[in-house]
Amino acid sequence: ETISQYVTESPEAPMLAVSCWYRLCAALTEIVHTHLCQYHAFLQPSEQMYVKKAMQYIGGINKSQRSIQDIANHLNISEGYLHRIFKKTMNCTISEYINRQRISAIVELVKNKNLTLREAAYNVGIEDQSYASRLFRKVTGISFRICSVPSHISNTNILP
Repeated sequence: ETISQYVTESPEAPMLAVSCWYRLCAALTEIVHTHLCQYHAFLQPSEQMYVKKAMQYIGGINKSQRSIQDIANHLNISEGYLHRIFKKTMNCTISEYINRQRISAIVELVKNKNLTLREAAYNVGIEDQSYASRLFRKVTGISFRICSVPSHISNTNILP
């Protein structure tokens, strides 16, 4: 199957395409992360630990939006150091990672709880619907409007 075939098959197809895209990204991220952890001696164990703890902390963020400075403070490291080790370890910026996590949560809420974009965005700490829509397009490459999710879609997990 290809992701592009979902876009033309049915009304819920765009959301299924986003689901496939996120699964692919999750699998590739896991492969890259595993490779970096196993084969690159330039990563210090403490750097990996900080990134892992940052990812756990970010995963726990639901309704309140936390800044990168909040995350760095939680880990007792500088914001600049957090930026450097996150980029070095994950091959993406911490902001990009946070945005992907927020969009992933929005998709889950829209799909599984039948919330509107505004409601789902508010639940992940984004109060401006137009910003949420722009962020969705930036992260996924498609407009949220074409991803309307009917309530009859099953409640299977579509994102990692």
